[in-house]
Amino acid sequence: MRYRELAQLQRRILQDEAALTRLAEEKAALGDALAQARAQLVRCETRLDQRRADLARLRAELADQRSATARESAARAAAEQRLAQIEASLSWRITAPLRRLRGLLPRR
Repeated sequence: MRYRELAQLQRRILQDEAALTRLAEEKAALGDALAQARAQLVRCETRLDQRRADLARLRAELADQRSATARESAARAAAEQRLAQIEASLSWRITAPLRRLRGLLPRR
């Protein structure tokens, strides 16, 4: 009987060792998967940082474009106002017949 118990214990030890080997292999595989996931996370974080920098740059460009548009609009409004003042002036009205006459003369 003692031999039978010893044989059972040896089989149990072999089964446990096989289970430990499988668990060690699984642990190694999970460790590799974790390392790959961490590397992918680093790559994603790098891409995210790049996208954030791109977004900040584009926002700055947009702000510059809006400022330029506002300046151009103000300059256009000022020019239109100045033109309206000129066209409303007495000298413009007095010289209107001369401008019409010049339009009728042949060009050189």
